[in-house]
Order: sequence, then structure tokens, then C-alpha cells
Amino acid sequence: EDVDSLCTLATPVTHDGVTADAPDAARCFMRWLQQGMADGSIAFNESGALVHFVSEGMLLVSPRVFKEFATRFGEDGRGRSPPPGPAGVGEDRDAGKSIQRQVLRAGWHVRSEKGVNILTYQVTRGGRALSQLSGVLIRNPECFVNPVPPANPLLVPLVRKSGAQTQQGQHGMSA
Repeated sequence: EDVDSLCTLATPVTHDGVTADAPDAARCFMRWLQQGMADGSIAFNESGALVHFVSEGMLLVSPRVFKEFATRFGEDGRGRSPPPGPAGVGEDRDAGKSIQRQVLRAGWHVRSEKGVNILTYQVTRGGRALSQLSGVLIRNPECFVNPVPPANPLLVPLVRKSGAQTQQGQHGMSA
């Protein structure tokens, strides 16, 4: 893909709190998602997908979706990444962190009641909890994806009780 055309096409969106003053890298990331979901190169709502739609919004599986973008386009969406630490230490582990920060700075996401940016969903099948999926939940996905796909019925918000116990709940988060 042509990085410059991808980022040039990432035009500002102004709708329901999505502002034109979002960082360029965040808009470039969202444009990549838009194009990828439209052309089928980015799967959604299926096992192993980087994106899932839930009733509360669009769940971007973290850190995987951000690492994928950074690997292909650099942390800034233009093929450039910040210099690695000493002798490349932690380079792969940190891939995608900068672009994730830029998306969070845009303010498009939902935070938990305690201000946490990464939310967790329970993957269920036949009423049984199978695994968990964590990510950045983008509210108002219609600002980025049209039409918005139906919610993945296998994902429900994970609601934490006091202590180490967890339970699944249908309405544990507000959008």
C-alpha cells in the first residue's frame, strides 16, 4: 500500500465528538482500518480478528492491531518509527505503543469507570466462557465504518467484582 496516499485520505471527521484535531497518525490508523475492513484485508468479528464490533462500539484488539499497523507503516503511519532503545532492546515488544497512544489521544475511546483505557471482553460459546479479549473500545463506530457491522454475539463485557473473582455481564460498561 502507498503510505502517503493512505494518510492523505485520512480526512478529519467531525461527528458525535470525533474531532478534526485528532493526531494525524491516529487518523491515518483509522483510515487503514476503514480501507482494510472495506476491502477484506482486515477481518472483523471472527476468531483471530484484529477488530470486533460489540454493542458498546468497535473493539480494537490490543496490542495486536497497533503492532500490525506499526509493522506495516511505522509508528507515525508514514513509515517512520522512533529510534529503538539501546541496541534495539525491547524494539518488538514496544512496536505499536506509539500509534496506540496517538489513537488514545484522539479521545475516541471508552474508558472504564476507573479510567482504564484497555477493556476486557469474555469470549463465550453456548453460555460457557472460553477466553478473554482485551482492546481499545471506540465509541460511535459509525463515524469510521458505514454501515456498522452487527455486534459479535460471542463477546460480552467482563465485569470485575471486588477481589480476584470475575463474572461476565451484559451491561458492564457504558458507551
